[in-house]
Amino acid sequence: MEVNAYCRDKVAAEGSTLHYSLMFVPVSARRALTALRALGEELREVTDVCSDLVVGRSKLAWWREEIAWTAKGKPRHPVTQALTKAVDPGRIPDAHLRSLLDGVHDRLEAGGFSSRAQMHALLDGSEGALGVVIADVCADGQHGHAAFERKLHTALAHARIARHPRRHGWRSFTYLPEDELARHGVGRDDLLAARTSEALRAVVRIQASHARGLIDEALAQLPPERPEVHLPFISEAKMERAALQALSRSGGRVLEKPAMITPLRKLWLAWRTAREMGA
Repeated sequence: MEVNAYCRDKVAAEGSTLHYSLMFVPVSARRALTALRALGEELREVTDVCSDLVVGRSKLAWWREEIAWTAKGKPRHPVTQALTKAVDPGRIPDAHLRSLLDGVHDRLEAGGFSSRAQMHALLDGSEGALGVVIADVCADGQHGHAAFERKLHTALAHARIARHPRRHGWRSFTYLPEDELARHGVGRDDLLAARTSEALRAVVRIQASHARGLIDEALAQLPPERPEVHLPFISEAKMERAALQALSRSGGRVLEKPAMITPLRKLWLAWRTAREMGA
């Protein structure tokens, strides 16, 4: 499979939120940002999909080697090959890539989120660090832009967890904070059930409200200079916020039917955001 197609299928397939979020950016930028988000997804699978800790550590070690090979101009994976084609060498500081990998390591070793504070710290270290790398590409790593993308990508991760709290990993059956689950009496059976229990719905509503607040907080800190470089992820944030509103209307029922918005609504939000930002 051609490397750009691999990345697109991984994270921006037709009808997906990212597909519409990237619709109104130039092709060259679209390919670079798709490759970066595909890299983020590959690393996320290390923490969320691997069957055991030893396998996860092995996969993460492989990715550290792959990033090193990529820096030498010898990428082996379709994602890093696509990234090499789309982004000039040296545009992404090695320190930022190491920070991303270290954040993934911390999340892998933790296995789950014992509290909301730990949850936010680990998501900031992994998903937020990915946002910094994205800012290196879309905004040349300028400080205000990097801080914005970090906050926004952390917020987007919280939103995804609210809508998809059930985890198919090996040490934890959910992404939700363990202390909040215990406080509301939510157990493993609640997450594996076909219907969302009232206790689980309560925790999901808390997570959805928290995610909406983080998205709003991030969007309020959009840098005044060159705001248009953040267009795709502002669009994505608005789509996630609309999906969270749909989740709230359902009362937090996440197991019966995924909380999402229609492709037509996604297209409209992407178009309206692009128009508002002069794209």
